[in-house]
This record gives sequence, C-alpha cells and structure tokens, in this order.
Amino acid sequence: MDNLGKFKAVSEIHYNDVKVTKINGNLDKYGNNLEGYINISKSAVNGSLTDSYPFTIIFSGASFSSSYLTKKYIKEITFKDKIPDGMELDTSVNPVLTESSEDNKLNQNGGKATVTINEENGYLVFKIELNSENYDSFKKTFENGGGYLAIHYSLKAKDENSLKQNEKYENTVEDVNIIYKDGTEFKKEEMHEYDSPSADVTIKEISPAPGFAKKAYKSFAGQEFDSNTVLNNAGEGLITAGDTLIWQAIVYNGGSAGQTADLSDYSITDTLPSNYSYDDVTGYPVNAWICDFNENGGYNTQSGTKVDVPNPVKSGNTVTWSFTGDNYKLAPGKCLVLEFSTVSKTDLEGVITNSGYAEINQNFTDEDVIAGNKQDNKIYNYANYNIVGLTTESWKTITYENQGHTGVPHTDPETDTGNSRNTTHNYVQGVQGEKVTYTINVTNNSPVSIENFTVIDRLPYVNDKGLVSGYERNSAFGVQFSEILSVKVGDITIESSKYQLSFSTDKTSVLNEYSGDWSGKNDVMTWTSDSTNAINFRVLIDSSVKVKPNETVVITFKGIVPSYVEKTGISNIAWNSFAYAYQNTEILGDTVMVAEPAKVGVWVETPATANKIIINKTVENSTGGTFWFALFKDGTTTGSYERISDMVSVQLAENSTTGNVTMDNLDFASIKEVNQADNIYLFETTEKGDILTNQNSVYSPSYTTGNTIDTSKTENIVDVTNTKETGSISFTKTVVGNDGVTDTFWFGLFTKQGNEFIRYEDAGIKSAVIKGNGSEKVTFSDIPNNSTFYVFETNENGVIVDTLEKGVQTLYTGSQNGEKYLVNNTGSDGVKAGEEFTVTNTKQVNYQITVNKILLSDDVKASQVFYVGLYDSETATKTDIVKSFTSETEAVFTYLDGSKTYYIAECDKDGNRYDSTFTQFVYLNNSENPIERTFTVTYENNTVSFADDSEQYVSVTNTDTSRKTGIIINKNIISAAQPT
Repeated sequence: MDNLGKFKAVSEIHYNDVKVTKINGNLDKYGNNLEGYINISKSAVNGSLTDSYPFTIIFSGASFSSSYLTKKYIKEITFKDKIPDGMELDTSVNPVLTESSEDNKLNQNGGKATVTINEENGYLVFKIELNSENYDSFKKTFENGGGYLAIHYSLKAKDENSLKQNEKYENTVEDVNIIYKDGTEFKKEEMHEYDSPSADVTIKEISPAPGFAKKAYKSFAGQEFDSNTVLNNAGEGLITAGDTLIWQAIVYNGGSAGQTADLSDYSITDTLPSNYSYDDVTGYPVNAWICDFNENGGYNTQSGTKVDVPNPVKSGNTVTWSFTGDNYKLAPGKCLVLEFSTVSKTDLEGVITNSGYAEINQNFTDEDVIAGNKQDNKIYNYANYNIVGLTTESWKTITYENQGHTGVPHTDPETDTGNSRNTTHNYVQGVQGEKVTYTINVTNNSPVSIENFTVIDRLPYVNDKGLVSGYERNSAFGVQFSEILSVKVGDITIESSKYQLSFSTDKTSVLNEYSGDWSGKNDVMTWTSDSTNAINFRVLIDSSVKVKPNETVVITFKGIVPSYVEKTGISNIAWNSFAYAYQNTEILGDTVMVAEPAKVGVWVETPATANKIIINKTVENSTGGTFWFALFKDGTTTGSYERISDMVSVQLAENSTTGNVTMDNLDFASIKEVNQADNIYLFETTEKGDILTNQNSVYSPSYTTGNTIDTSKTENIVDVTNTKETGSISFTKTVVGNDGVTDTFWFGLFTKQGNEFIRYEDAGIKSAVIKGNGSEKVTFSDIPNNSTFYVFETNENGVIVDTLEKGVQTLYTGSQNGEKYLVNNTGSDGVKAGEEFTVTNTKQVNYQITVNKILLSDDVKASQVFYVGLYDSETATKTDIVKSFTSETEAVFTYLDGSKTYYIAECDKDGNRYDSTFTQFVYLNNSENPIERTFTVTYENNTVSFADDSEQYVSVTNTDTSRKTGIIINKNIISAAQPT
C-alpha cells in the first residue's frame, strides 16, 4: 500500500441533496403536517498524502413543527452505501457520528448512540440507533432548521493495483429507512421524490504545478561590464544595436503544501536570438535565486536565496542548465530565477525574440501548468527586446464580466480579468456564446514622441501561431471579432476618422519590421473591410496622431466566444496576442519598430447537457480530405445566415468516402437565448467558416436528412453528401523587353465580394520563371466549375501587387527581381473554368536618382535622419515625393520619367524645401536628448536629366555651424578635413 502515498482524493461533487417531499398538500402519508423536509447529502473530503479517502453522509432537518417532532421522535436510521469498485472500508479509521448542536454532541462510544457498519455484497450497511434516553437529543438536532446529523468514515484501496490514476470513483447512498419511536417507518420507496445522493473522488497523482516564463530584464552598452557599468531597465530609455541584453528565465512551482508535490530535477533550455550568442566575454555574472512569488507571478531576487549556477551545455544556438539535487528543489509557492546575458554578433536593429523551455522530469498535466505552454514534458515561453532607440512597454488584458445568469439558461462564472504581464493569471473563464473584452496597451517609454502607430491583433484559432515571432500559441478554439469599443491615446479618445480598421483571414503568415502591412499595404497579407471570419484585424492610426512620452495607447475591443466549442475545460484555452509598429521619422527615418507582447486567454466549462449532433459525411467522385461544419442562425436579411459556433472537422482516410464527427454537450437553451435565435442550422463550411457552396468549393453539398436542428431532441443526425465537380483555368504568360534576364512572376486566383478581391486559397499560388523575352503556360486546376474567377499577378505571398483595373495596363512591382512591367491581363476581367487568355508584361526602364549625404560635424550621430525631396522645377518650394537619408544611408528615387528634368533639394519631412541654411533637432553621440543645431546646405549635380544615363547621382553636404574639428562623415568616407 506504500505506493498509494503518492495519490490524493480530490472532491468532485459536494452536497448532492435528496429530499423527503410533501405529498398530499401539507400532509405526509401518516396525515402529519409537514412544514419542511429532511435532506440527505453526501460529500467526499479532499484527501492528503494517505491511502485513506474520507467520506461524509449528512442528514439535515428543515423547520418541522414542534407538534410533529413531539409526535415523531426518530429512533433509528438504516441505509446502504455503494462502495466504489476497488475500494473497501478502512477499519483503521473509526467512524465518527456528530451533530450540529454543541450541547448535544452524539458520541457512539459514550453511549448516546450506536453505529454499526457491515459490508454486504459491495455495500456498506449503516445502522444508527439512539438509546431511548437520547431521543430528545435527536429531536433538538432538527429543530429550527439547519440542524444536522453526520456520519464520517473512510474508504481505502483494496490493494496497490485496484485504483487507477485520474479515474473517478463514485460512492452512492441507497435504501434509506427511518424508524420512529412509535415504530412507524419512513422508507425511500414511499417518498414522492428521491435522488440517491452521491459523491465521487478522483484518484490523482500528487504532481507539481510547474510554470515557465521569460523576461527581458536589463541591458548595457557595449560588451564590457564592471562595477561602473550603467544598467538600463528593459522598457525604459534607449536600447541601441550592439547592446548586451540581460534575460531572466523563471521556473515556477505553484499550488499549496500537501496538495502539490515539490518540483525537482528540471532543466532550462534557452534558444538564443539568431544575431546573439551566449555571454561569456563581458564579465556580467550568471546568477540564480530561489524566491517566493506572489499571485501575479512577481518575485524579488534581493530577498531570495542565491544558489550556485550549474555549468551550461551549449549546442548550436541553444544553452541548457540542469538543476538537479535538493539545492534546487522548489516547494509549492517557490520559483527559480536564472539570470544571464547575450552579446550581439553584429549591430542589428529590430525585434529580438528570446525563447526557451523548462523540461520537467515529473508527471504533470495541462491543468497543473501555471505559466507557459505545455508540450509533452516541456513548458515553452518567450520574451522580446526592441532594438533601436525608442522603447515601449506593452501588455494585454482580457475580462469576462458576469452577465447575471444563475441557472437559466446557464450559470455564469465570476467577473475576472487576466493580464499578459501576470504569468500565473493571464486567462479567464468565459461562457460559450458570450463576449469577452480585450484591451491592447502600449506605453511610449522613450524621450520623444512616436507616430505612424499600427496594431495588428491575431485572434485565436485552433493550433494558431504568433504574428511576429511565429511561436506556437496552441489555441484550443477560436474567438470571433465583435467590435472596437474605443481607441485612446493618453486621455484622448481618437475618432474613427483618425484610424483605419481592416481585416484579414490569413492564418499562416508571419510579419517582420519590413512588412508593408504595417503601413497599410497589402503585402504579406490581404486586407479588406469585411470582418466575417476575420483572423487578424489592423488598426492604423493616422500619422497626424502623436504618442507623447509616457502616454499610453489603449485599444479596447470585444470578442465572442463561439456558442459551441469542441474542446472545453481549463486545459483548453483560446489565446490572443497582438503586435504593433511605430516610427519616429526624425530619428529613425523609414525604420519601423515592431514588437509582440505576451498573450492572454479564455476557457469555457463543458455544459452539463447530453445534447449532440451526429454528422455523417459522404463524398462522391472523390476520396479522402478534411471537411468542416458549424452551427448558424438566421441572418439579418432573408436567406442569409450567421455563424455562431466554432468549426468541427472530420478527416476522411485517403481511400475513404465516408466519415463522421459528433458535436457533444450542446446547450441548446443557451445557444438560442444568447444568440436570440429562433432556428439553429448545421452547415458544411470552408476552412475559414463560410458556408460551403459550389461557388467557393469543388464540392456541391446536399443535406439528405435536412440541416435544421430540432432543439427538443437530445440527438440530431445530419447526413451530408458532397459531389465533386472540378475544372481548370489556363493562360499564357509572355514577357517583352527583358534582355536575357531571368525573372519570376506569381499569380493568384481571386473571387470578388463587392469591390474587393478575395484570393481562392485552395488554388494555391502559381509561378512562372521566364528568361528574356519568352512565354510560359500557367494552369490553375481542380477549381470549381461554376464560379467566376479573376487572375491577378501577385507577390510571392499571393497578395495583388498593385491596384489593377479591368482591361488596362498596370505597373507591376512584384517580380522576384523587383523589376517593373506594364501588364496587359484580360484575366482580370473575370474568367470561368475552361477559358484561356494571355498575360503580357513589358519591362520598363528604371530611371533613378541616388542621393548621398555628407555630414560635417563634431558630435552629431551618423545615424541622424535628414530628408530630401524631388521637385519638378528649380523654384518649387513644396513636394509630396520625400525620402529620408543619413550619412550612412542613401535616398533613391526610382522609376522616374526619363524625358523630364528633376531638381533635388533638402527639405523637412513634409516636403517643405530648405534654403541654404536650416535648423533642426538632432541627436549627439552619447546623448539621449535631442538639441537644436543649424546646418548649411550645398549640392553637387542636383539638377538631373537622363539624356546620357538612366542612373544619376547627387551629393548633399550639411555643415554643422558649431563645428570645430572638421570630421567628414558619409557612407563611404571618414577622413580629416580642414575646418571651414
């Protein structure tokens, strides 16, 4: 029995009441007046590290009249108790009989009552007899309601193999018989209403409650550390390329003593960012502490216990520390904090993501994990730094607000808020069909304003991934977009005219700081105004809105938990995260900063209903494949429908034509009430959730048994048969004027919704590789026969490369070589399967001007941003064509008109032309705050025409009027010069 010490009993059901109810008016079968009931209830008490499982059976009274009690003293109670399979009475624990009255405690050993327990054919037979002089004690127990009599006893495992881990064992009271003083009986079978009270226990191995988190902690300049080195807190001040980054990796053990095992013999593996290596050169120490942590996952290393750090094992871009032995054991409520640093291989700007995992060598479940993402016996997490000069702090919250349902049609959980900064409380419990509220929060911690602020939020979907990092979020179900409630900058609410809201159904793309999507373009993803089945939404705040230092951008929106999700329970969470981009054109020029903070989530309980929908799937003219289904309600217009559930899918085997899937535990009452739905329908859908038709699929579905759900039935069966009908579209791609150069072109097949083109993703992205002036045939096969499609040239991600109009030549910018072509494409007019056409690209000459910057200054940063404009006359003072450049970078104006003359002049970022001198704020070396400086401007070849060459060059020289020593700084030259 010793090995049972690792199990505990977990109470699952408490006080499942059984009632002796009124029968004829207010009289029982003996004609006695009844003003209340006798209740019988059963409970299982949480066990500890023992092989004994305590149970309690309670008999409670409720307001019997004194005349009734005087006439009916209870003498004896007999009942049977069904023993769970694999258990028996623990005779080492004496049964105890107690009552609620302090003055009348019943003690069978003291002679007031006798309790006998016999084991008969899998039952315990209890007999409680009061001695005659103590009938009055029993009477007082039930007077005035609320009194009770309780019998406490324990069960144990029959042997070491009789109980199984994580299985539920039910213990039920049966055959209750009450005998009164006058000899009359009150029997179970004669009661008008009786439910056998029961309690159950789950035998569960005592496990740790592990968690893992990563934290971007501090940084310092350069790659040398000593006692005088200044450490910068992450999220504060400036972090520049080349700084040494300090990280913390935290292993948690939650739970409580007696209910949670100690965590021991674990390891931490860190996956280093691609441009960084493990720091064993700067002298910054690697430290570890064991600390207490609070309910938010916070800890204080200064009050922790410092422990030795084991030697790391390096392999490629990973570093692993193994924490074995008692020195690293984590009791419940303790965490280990490992602090280490990474050094930059090259000075690279952008988002630096550091991921890793803790490997746990003890058994634990999804429910045990308090922070991070469990995969097998590993828990993953990550943290980010933003490298360049502007830092922000970002986080997300999720709130479920109790809607006041208290049983009809369901019971709501308590109002709760999760926060992405709280690694141990970053999710909430929600309800199927109800809304949750998210907030996106970004604080500008830099000393200057930021602008061109864009947020892209990726909503949950099954087995999803992060937007920038691409890490596996592992959501168990989807959450649908509902509405934007507000967009605020500081205390100001931004009007909807000051931001653009767009949507994308893209589930797979990952963005970086170079993606045009941040600036409002269709680049990696396709964006539309339609929120139907949206996976991502984008809020693009107008460039005129500045986020000042210490101001916070707060975007509040609502999401809808579907009215049915397949995976429920606290181990199945729908995770949501966002990424954002911003600029400061004065400092960073065209550089876009991108960050992705941690996630928040929601889970839902399994409804206590037995309703189900069985979906039988058959395909004709085909075999195999994945098929999706969802619940819908009537839409706002006749014949339209609105999806109200998550999708379920059935995977047919490769050579199979049939399969089935079941929607279990459907709470029809809640679904109808929450959605205000008179009717509920089951439709087959596309993978994105649109109702499947022969217009958006190669299948024509038919519902042979109908698809309107009868919510009065416990079980509905829907038979769906698909007939496959396919065709193909072919066209010839021709290139003219390419002069022997090999180039790659991409194509996508699109449908049209209103004025927007939506890519038919099942057709894939096609490419043609053409050398010189040549042609190639391209075919989209296996497409629906009955739909009108539009063929467009795209980039490699399937995004239309330009705004194409029907029947006109359009400048194309999406080839592999970045060349531009005039495109003549009759396929953009709309074609059907079986039709053929041509697409002709004529290469355009790239007339371009490259502008170089020379900066003469003692102390202005080489990365200081200036602006140059392209003007159409020598006297023009304003232009819309503006580029940023520095002494390290060039400004390039491309694909200009070869027949025109252009004029290059330095200007401000809005295109206002400077005279021979100008003043602007600049950043100095080793300074965080900008100061004002005046510069003179001179040009070389700033009047440009293309008579002789399609490539022209201009030099712009800025001289700092405060300059003394004469250092010339530009991209190609660093030399001494005489002061001017």
